[in-house]
Amino acid sequence: MKIKVLLILAFPFLIFSCHKDEIKEEQSAAFIKFFADGDLLLTGVDVKPTSDGGYIVLGTATHSSDGTRDIYLLQADQFGNLGSWEPKLIGYENDDYASTLELLSDGYLIMGSSDTSGNGLTNMFLVKTDFSGNILWEKMYGGIGMDEGIDCQVLSGGGFVLAGHSNSFGTGSYDPYIITTDATGNVIYTYDFGLTDFDEKVSAVRTTSTGYLVIGNKTNRTTGNVDLWMLSLPDDLDFGLEKTYGNPTVTDYGEDLCITGDGRYFYIGISKNAASGLDDIVFGEFDPVGLRFLSSYSKSEANFNLRGFGMACSSDGALVITGSKTSPAGTDLLFLKLGIDGSEISRHYYGQSGIQQGNAIELTPADNGFIVVGTNGFEEVFKMITLVKTGSDGTLE
Repeated sequence: MKIKVLLILAFPFLIFSCHKDEIKEEQSAAFIKFFADGDLLLTGVDVKPTSDGGYIVLGTATHSSDGTRDIYLLQADQFGNLGSWEPKLIGYENDDYASTLELLSDGYLIMGSSDTSGNGLTNMFLVKTDFSGNILWEKMYGGIGMDEGIDCQVLSGGGFVLAGHSNSFGTGSYDPYIITTDATGNVIYTYDFGLTDFDEKVSAVRTTSTGYLVIGNKTNRTTGNVDLWMLSLPDDLDFGLEKTYGNPTVTDYGEDLCITGDGRYFYIGISKNAASGLDDIVFGEFDPVGLRFLSSYSKSEANFNLRGFGMACSSDGALVITGSKTSPAGTDLLFLKLGIDGSEISRHYYGQSGIQQGNAIELTPADNGFIVVGTNGFEEVFKMITLVKTGSDGTLE
């Protein structure tokens, strides 16, 4: 196991960001920061607010020298500057990918995938660290094929539910790979059932009062058609209820889920608009018991692909989405706030030349604002992690 320690500098690039000697107290309410290193291409994957008012940030780092990847973890203070310890790279000699980050009472839980053999086949990878990013334990899950860890949640009893997909246990197609564990990562139950003629790939998992909800994509291996797909599982993963949604003539992707404070369930996805040929964001409410859509809406941007990758529920009962607005000229980071009735409350784009994309968004409870993590760069030449702190309406004021 290799653990690399690397100093990363936060600095302005394309969009203005204050230096430490210019910090004012109000800057903690809104900022844009970038984290980069000359030898690495950095992608921001997930972020969580911490109890001290700062942030823990997860990413994937690609080494420009040989193209291998490592999981990347950094701590930032309330102003978006590096915290008390230096960022760390976690992984083995080949490729390790980051997917999801969770806060624990005594540290952090990192979900991802790891290719320890170097043959291109990964295992689901779970790592627990202390509050300084030092590894306490790690676990691998999977079989002889490709096993990818995508999302996880902390359970009320102290264990975890892990969600991804695998082609190790079926007949060559990708199946949902769902595992429940105890607090040290030991497997309790496993679900790995799928259909031979379909690939079912996971994007997110959430816990419910009776079990687990999964959203992702289901691809017909014969026709190539892709539908938004949901799976409902009981606590013991004994059986699954699944549904697909979408237009048979276009592609539909399921991306994320959120549960409001009053127990309502919402999804976001991406759907190809049959008329324009461009991607639109789709979202709505659904019944978690029967997986029945209760409402469905879409948002678009003329002449652009509009894509939503991360979703959160706000303290005022609204939904917030981050993602991207893309055209041949470039990509901007998206902040979109919506009413649960489908109404649009606010929409903002951040970025100039190059590629700016939001990958995950979280509520900052102290001020009812939001923190977004994503990526800023130019194709595969230069990439850095983007951290955007906004007010409740997505503005930087």
